[in-house]
Amino acid sequence: MTKSRIFALLVALTAVFASGHGSAQTDAYRLRRDDILHFQVRRLATGDSDVNHDVIVDRNGYVNPPFLAPILAEGLTLQELESNLRGKYVDILKLNPDQTLVTVTIVAFSPIRASVIGAVPRAGNYELKPGDTLLTLLSLGGGTMLENRANLQRASLVRRGSREAIPVDLEALFFGGDLSQNYEILDGDHLIVPERRQMENTVVVWGSVLKSGPLTYEPGMRVMDAIVVAGEVPNKSKYSGTMVLRKKKGSETDYVRIHCNMVDFIRKGDATQNIELQPRDVVFVPDSGNPDVSNINSFLSLVFLLDRLGLGF
Repeated sequence: MTKSRIFALLVALTAVFASGHGSAQTDAYRLRRDDILHFQVRRLATGDSDVNHDVIVDRNGYVNPPFLAPILAEGLTLQELESNLRGKYVDILKLNPDQTLVTVTIVAFSPIRASVIGAVPRAGNYELKPGDTLLTLLSLGGGTMLENRANLQRASLVRRGSREAIPVDLEALFFGGDLSQNYEILDGDHLIVPERRQMENTVVVWGSVLKSGPLTYEPGMRVMDAIVVAGEVPNKSKYSGTMVLRKKKGSETDYVRIHCNMVDFIRKGDATQNIELQPRDVVFVPDSGNPDVSNINSFLSLVFLLDRLGLGF
């Protein structure tokens, strides 16, 4: 069996193992926005439930328990939230504190969204569960069956909004058994598996597309050409906010933002929006469900870091 096949098999087997044993430890888990919780307040003497209700952690980090004012939940453990609720329910419902059981359980975790880019078969954005690790994300990206092109020893994990990278040695992880490299994935993480050599004749498509990552640049390539190759995400891609990021002349870290309203190009035939691309341009397609500025700033941080690592496109 070749090294490539062994590597792919190890990725698959480890991901299966992780899916069975890497679920979030709910006793240590800290609640996040969009988590769905179940509240129950039960009288031990009779078994009756005064509260038996599902709630969601809202965008401000609060929950709205029955009979109570909104209470902060984000960042708390289940036990901490139960403790906060218990005293409030005992007071407002006039319950016997020694005969009252307040429980909070997680019905559904808020999904973690992370991406893997570079020398992997399926670069893109993926949803994971709390507790999932780098191996799970790498498996979703198809492993590194392209390791003949990948620099396994120079992979990096970038946390959301950070301009610092955590070095990841995939060679040591798989062939040396170094599980310290198998980091837990957090929301907004980017796993970068670089090519063995920098590819100058590329453009990058990023954001709300089916396959984020580098494309081979062709002379005359335009914005819509790149988007079509990357694939649209129906009802999610905000084409009116499409942006091209282009390096300023004489600078390796500063970018010019060029707004390209591709809705006007598609519906009105405004060809001025479908600009011709240059090598190393980045085409950013925002998600219609998220603030554009947040997405763009997060992505610019990633682009800046790739340049610092010498992995820019």
